[in-house]
Amino acid sequence: MNISGIQIVYALIFLSILLVVEGCYLFLRGADQTEGVANRRMKAMAATDLASVAPSILREKVLGGPISQFIINFMPELKQAFWIANVTITPGRAIVYAILGFSALYAALLIFAPLPFLMEIGIAAAIAFGVPYLMLQIAVGKQRKLFNEQLPDAINLIARGLQAGHPVATAFGMVAREMPDPIGSQFGNAIDEINFGRDRTEALRDIAEKFPNPEFMFFIAAIEMQRESGGNLVGILDNLTKVVRERSHLKKKALAVSAEGRLTAVIVGALPYVLGVFLFLTNPDLILGVWDHPLFFPIMTGAWLLWLVGIITIWRMVNIKV
Repeated sequence: MNISGIQIVYALIFLSILLVVEGCYLFLRGADQTEGVANRRMKAMAATDLASVAPSILREKVLGGPISQFIINFMPELKQAFWIANVTITPGRAIVYAILGFSALYAALLIFAPLPFLMEIGIAAAIAFGVPYLMLQIAVGKQRKLFNEQLPDAINLIARGLQAGHPVATAFGMVAREMPDPIGSQFGNAIDEINFGRDRTEALRDIAEKFPNPEFMFFIAAIEMQRESGGNLVGILDNLTKVVRERSHLKKKALAVSAEGRLTAVIVGALPYVLGVFLFLTNPDLILGVWDHPLFFPIMTGAWLLWLVGIITIWRMVNIKV
């Protein structure tokens, strides 16, 4: 039986799509709620079979080998993003899946929907690299939002532990044991680093760097002020818990008031792209027929800039700072 070149291409496209689907499944599986309840630092330590290992070594092992480290050095923001989002694949494997997806999409466009070379490259790259990156940022945003929602309960739990007579480190341990991810694992990692000799302030500020939150910075300041000058830390934390909860309620009210404007921003922002895809699928000559016109790219660039100005203006109007 003779195997033609087109059959080989189809087989490669099928394998590439299969690997991309598997990569997306593993990526999304990292944000599963049942996975998030478990403390990730314990799973990482169990995987290494080392009961006494520096937390930094554990973190590097979870993030992958030399290829992943090279990617992280090239794009440092990915290190925190992968660690925060709790994805189950390493950066190196994610890049391999993205490259395979790019190859499969480019081959599919080349065979089934012939387009100008730059358009094919742009579409394939936007889907293969842009969509996973957008998913990663969404996962990071969800984790940070969840951290902010858990913070009042964590501060209240620490205050109750201090009121019962426990030291600060033991109160932190209560948060690590009893609260789910992400705040449970973050405090657990901080405790591990403190036990290995790292300064408590530095360990807490690492959490604040990954999960920027002004209330958490107030919490760190209160802990350090109490250590240096003494005082009623339980009362301070109780008041801080009330402030955090009131700010959270105010933020929710602001979101409710600006919901209509946010929906307008989404519709206005997505409409040009949806309409462009619809016109391309129904009447491709409408776009391809003027692709090589000298004014095509200047006009499209100007339209995109106007779209960007409009979106930024709407977003600044509805994004109420609390």
